[in-house]
Order: sequence, then C-alpha cells, then structure tokens
Amino acid sequence: MKSEKVSFSLALNLGFAYTMYVIGKVSFGAAKAGLIEAGVLTKTETGSINGIFWLVYAAGQIVGLFVVNKISPYLLIKIALIGSAASNIAMACTENFTVMLIAWCLGGAFQFGLWPALLKLTAEDVGEPYRERLTKYLAYAYSIATVISYFLCAWMLSVLSWRYIFIISGIVCGVALPGIVYVQRKVASILQRPIGLQTVSKQKKEKLTGKIAWDRALVFFALLMCLQSVVTNGVSGWASTILLELYSIPANTSSLLGIVQTCVSFLGIAIGIFVYDRMKNDELRSLLVVYLPLILIMVLLNNIANYNVYITTTLLYSSSVFLSAAGARLSLNYPARYRDIGHTATVGAVINCMSTGGMAIANYGGGYIADHFGWKAVIHMWNIMVILFVMVVICIFPLWARFKQSWGLKRY
Repeated sequence: MKSEKVSFSLALNLGFAYTMYVIGKVSFGAAKAGLIEAGVLTKTETGSINGIFWLVYAAGQIVGLFVVNKISPYLLIKIALIGSAASNIAMACTENFTVMLIAWCLGGAFQFGLWPALLKLTAEDVGEPYRERLTKYLAYAYSIATVISYFLCAWMLSVLSWRYIFIISGIVCGVALPGIVYVQRKVASILQRPIGLQTVSKQKKEKLTGKIAWDRALVFFALLMCLQSVVTNGVSGWASTILLELYSIPANTSSLLGIVQTCVSFLGIAIGIFVYDRMKNDELRSLLVVYLPLILIMVLLNNIANYNVYITTTLLYSSSVFLSAAGARLSLNYPARYRDIGHTATVGAVINCMSTGGMAIANYGGGYIADHFGWKAVIHMWNIMVILFVMVVICIFPLWARFKQSWGLKRY
C-alpha cells in the first residue's frame, strides 16, 4: 500500500533524525575530557554547563507538556534540530565559560519538544509493523549516536582539536532536516490515522484523562526515572574523566574507552528486552531483576575500584550494561501504555522531564562532588541512588498491580 511506504519512510526518517539529534546533544559530554585536558574548562565548569543544560532542557519538557498537542510535532522536531546545530557551532567559536554556558543552554531550550513529538508521531502516524520496529530502534538509538559522537571525539582530539567536535556535530543535526520536511508533506497528504489504532471506552477515557496529571503510578515512575538518570548519566558522563584522572590516561584514549563503554550498553539493551519478555511485559518486575545485580557491582566499585585500571574499567562497563537494560523500560514501554487514550506524548514528556532533572544532578553534582571530595564520593552517591531505586520499586508493587488491573492499559 502507498500509505505503508509513507509509514516506512516516516519511521526511517524519525529514527535517523533522532540519531543525528543525539549526536549533537551529547557532543559536549563527549568533549569534556578534551576540554579539561586543554585547560579550557575545569571539572566544576564542565559539570555546571552540562548540569544547567539539563535543567533548562527539563524545564523545556514542562513547556512541551502543554504544546505537544497544539503545535505540529514536525515543527517541534525541526526547531530542536536547528537549535542543536546552532548551539554546537557557537560552542566551537569560543573558549569563554559564560558564552559556552549560554550557547549550550539555549540549545537545550530549543530541544523542548523533540522527545514528546517523537513519541506522538511514533504512536499516531507510524503504522504497524514499523511502529514496533521503530520503538525497538529508539531503545538502541541513544547508544548508537553516543558511540558515533565518542568516535568523532577521539579522532578529532588526535588529529585536530576539540572545536571540530562541535562543528561536525552541528553539521549532522542539519543533515536530518530535509528528511523531516519530506515526510511531513507525505504524511499530511496520505496518513490520516495510525494503522491498527485501538480505542477504549468513552467512560474509561474520561476517567484516565481526568486523572492523568495526578496518577500515582506516574508519579512513582517519574521518581524512578530521576534516580535511574542520576546513575546512568553519572557513569556514562564521568567514566572517561575518572579513568583520565585516576590513571593518567590520555584524553583521546579515554574517549575511545567511552566508545567501548557505550558499545557494551548494547548488550544491556538486549538483556533488558529479554528480561522484559520473560517477565511478561511487566516493567516493574523487569526493573527489579536488572537492578539487583547492579547493587553488587556498585558496592564493588565503591570498595575495590581504586586498585587497578582494569578492575575500575570492568566495573564501570558492567554497571553500564544493567543501567542500559533498565532505561528503555521507563522511557519507552511505560509511556506507550497510554497510546490508546492519546497520552503517550504527555506521559513521555513527564518521564523525560524527570530524566533530565537526574541528568542535571549527575553532571553538576558529580562535577562539584569530584572537585571538592574526590571521585570516591561520587561513587558513594551512585550507590545511594541505586539502593533508593530498588526500595521505591519494592514499595510500589501493590500500587502497580492495582494500576494494571483496574485501568487495563496495554503495552506498546
């Protein structure tokens, strides 16, 4: 069918645009070690820039809650791509901390609507079987884009300078724009309604719509997303710098290790999908299964990591595996339960807002704690967050059971 071809094209371009967008979004994190080694920024300054960026981005997600159903999601994606491209180019043109802070945070402000827009288009415009395939790809996309960004970073630091990391990242964001413009025109003329969209009764829809903002399950899942984000982004964002400082590894080598760490996360995503299927598509049970081994890894990292670079690297990589296994359950599977009542984008924005709050804590808090108390204290913080996560999961099991039974929401 002609509409199926357009649906495939939409899924392809959404996946490509998100990948290019993430390359631009994580470029500062990939360049942190190089910026510190070059003496452009201190650890506190790099943590401040990244942390405030995520705070601005989180505030933008709140704006996204109100505009995602009123403004074209295609326009929101284009705004995010253009803003990310501009902020990356601006970063390459200065070494001033204040200018860098403003430029990078403005980029975060422009990205306010991309994730809810992406979820909305995936749920409402992409038909089966491409919807399920796109959802699975999105689970891997962030890691794929991060690998590309760290690879570019390692190469640029070896042959050129940190400035080119931002220049190339800005260019790739612009590359995705023509595809979004193309599919917007095609979808507007052909796809009127998502293929295979199911509905619920008017009574249940009114019930869910009225309670959506205060749904207790959503509140607890948002808290879990925040805790998860603190540890995940702390490990992924600071691992290269930890190895750089504890063992005097060159900046380009630490960036290459960052690539390996991100590649390892692919294994975690696959484990997460496997566990989710074995747990009969139950997000909470899946999270508990993958977080229990993480407690042991964090305890070991806290107590024996300083003895050897290989032990430290292995433990950091192992934690990335299980953290990656948990991520998609919160950011993709849970919001998708609201697809049939048209709230996937809204719930996704709430979850993403809490995720970015956790990123801010991981970046600013991690940099501040490392500067004043050392990396050991940062690892202590990660341990606390992991234990709190498991405690919250255990506490909300009864609520989760009632949520699924009484509201009858389906998985994606």
